[in-house]
Amino acid sequence: MKNQILGIALSLALPGLLAGCNLNRSSKHTTDSTTVSTTMTANDSLAKITATDTTTPGGPIINGDLVHHDPAIHWPTGLSPEKADLFAHNEIFINAPCTTVWKDITEAEKWPEWYPNSSNVKVLNNKTGILEKNSLFTWNTFGIHLDSTRVHEYVLNSRLGWFGYTNGLKAYHTWLLEGQSGGCKITMEEIGMGAGAKAMHAKDPNAMQKGHQLWDTRLKQLAEKR
Repeated sequence: MKNQILGIALSLALPGLLAGCNLNRSSKHTTDSTTVSTTMTANDSLAKITATDTTTPGGPIINGDLVHHDPAIHWPTGLSPEKADLFAHNEIFINAPCTTVWKDITEAEKWPEWYPNSSNVKVLNNKTGILEKNSLFTWNTFGIHLDSTRVHEYVLNSRLGWFGYTNGLKAYHTWLLEGQSGGCKITMEEIGMGAGAKAMHAKDPNAMQKGHQLWDTRLKQLAEKR
């Protein structure tokens, strides 16, 4: 029953979330088999998000993202995109220093101010609200509450990765920041395992990728204003 409820929450949460968010730029993400586009209206509301997926339902490749997996990403022992029930790859170039981007990513309790797919973020083992090595935090995202989230990888201004757990779902989310001429390249990848991940895949194989595309877009807007 818990897994059924989780699946329903996943299926209902993201469409309404994306329909109600505000953006002020256009973006397009294309993979070998998946195109996700966003079109903005004059009042900066998200007018359209479309996705096409040619993978076999229930297959190991969640969408075309797997072929774009970055080999520079560090995965904990026993976890990999190839073995996951759900996988998303996103990347974006931000015209700001990686130090600026890192600050925005690690100030976790401020995420809801600019990333609408997050709420009730609470860092449990410090009073700053900032993610550090071995930080523990709880939060809501994709319509579910992650009640046990732990920072596993922390390399200042470069790498951040965390585990997330809830009923029927085990996830690992990672960021890679690489300084380049004029700014910072951001690579974000996440894998999901378990009934919750399978439910998300069954409803929309591209849901996590679209949610993370929104995260990247909002991060870019925020960092480039500083």
